[in-house]
This record gives sequence, C-alpha cells and structure tokens, in this order.
Amino acid sequence: MRLNKFLAECGVASRRKSEEFISSGRVEVNRKVITDLAFTIDPNNDEVKVDGERLKTEKKVYFLLNKPKGFVS
Repeated sequence: MRLNKFLAECGVASRRKSEEFISSGRVEVNRKVITDLAFTIDPNNDEVKVDGERLKTEKKVYFLLNKPKGFVS
C-alpha cells in the first residue's frame, strides 16, 4: 500500500496533505525517515509514525440496509 494512502486511511490527513508530510520528513517507517512519495508499506508488518506518534489503521464496519419495495406506511 502506498504510504500516502495509508496515512489518509488512518485519518492523519488527505492524500495530498500526506504527501506534504512525507516530503517534509515528518514520517518514519521502521525508524527511518521517508521522503520518497512512491514508498510502499505493509500495514500489517511496518511501524509508521508521524511526528513521533505511531499509527494504526481502524477496522472498517459496513452496514447493509434493506428497504423493501412497495412498503406503505
């Protein structure tokens, strides 16, 4: 997964703003500062930090709703 997409999914910032964070050297992956915008990570194995804070992805929850046709109240 691309690093900027991971940051966006963690709620840090949008993808564009995440690219600014990466370019300015505010993002670390496995204790190394990353400035390459095309850097890819494995979210399950790599440790990602922004300004010293470790990030984790949030589990997504999906709801499926059903509205039957022809229902009159």
